[in-house]
Amino acid sequence: MSVASPRHFWLCAIVLVGCASGPGATPTNPSTASSGSTTASAGATPATAAAAAPPSSGISPLAPASNWLTFGARLDRRGVVGGGPDPETVVSRWTSPRLDGAVYGQVLVVGSTVIAATEGNSVYGLAVTDGKVLWTTKLGTPMLGSMLPCGNIDPSGITSTPVADPTGATVYVVAFVQPGRHDLVALDTATGAVQWRHPIDPPGLSPLVEQQRSALTLANGRVYVAFGGLFGDCGPFKGAVVSRAADGSGDPVSWIVPTDRQGGIWAPSGPAVDVNGNLYVATGNAESVLVAVTTNHKCGRCWRHLPEVAEDGTLCNRCEDVVNG
Repeated sequence: MSVASPRHFWLCAIVLVGCASGPGATPTNPSTASSGSTTASAGATPATAAAAAPPSSGISPLAPASNWLTFGARLDRRGVVGGGPDPETVVSRWTSPRLDGAVYGQVLVVGSTVIAATEGNSVYGLAVTDGKVLWTTKLGTPMLGSMLPCGNIDPSGITSTPVADPTGATVYVVAFVQPGRHDLVALDTATGAVQWRHPIDPPGLSPLVEQQRSALTLANGRVYVAFGGLFGDCGPFKGAVVSRAADGSGDPVSWIVPTDRQGGIWAPSGPAVDVNGNLYVATGNAESVLVAVTTNHKCGRCWRHLPEVAEDGTLCNRCEDVVNG
């Protein structure tokens, strides 16, 4: 098994992040975390008393500009906040230390902490002021490209954008871990400690051909996780959405695209939510074949069931032309 040469990744911040305030309820900022790291073991971890209570209504439709708790800052994914600096004056403020993998998802801003998740299956808490690493949590060994039937991310760890709850106490991520499983993990935003961890793969589908690219969504007291396929559309993948209670309790609830194959949910923005809590997703390239008993008779020569055959054994028009010259 060959492993690609290591690549180095950094996170660069600009003054556009966290520089202005806007309307909406302001989440409580977590306490400042001390530097250090925590490591989570693979496998399911039951919910504990330390887990944050599930939010009653998810993220505010219009989050304040000093926080960025989900993809696009809002559940409608518009990326619009109430205020901010002039984009023409944006300059680089800091560059983080080297991270252990590529960052495919958006970073989050939760109070004084920037949250970044990597394909190395690590979640970083960085100081919003200077990019200093406050904590790092490793969630397991990511999948190598050689372990998958297709795809163009190698290694494949945390690909989607995480989501944080409105109180700022918990951030949720999905990690793709060896030997081939997607885990939904709740972390303390102040320390990176794992609050709970559960498998989140769609039931009856192979994790090896399902890619978790879409951003996570927090609404209705649940975390929603959408799935599509790998680059190359290999294997019998199907689009799906699986959810769990935000406190980790209870059983998962799933919806699988009603298709024979494909129908992936790939949009990086993840499911959007309206003011009534309804979710919206878009699917692509579904393959379905409808099989039904025919009412047509069979041609006596080519054996096809065709509407122009009067009864079984007689010839269709095309075969009559061939036979009669």
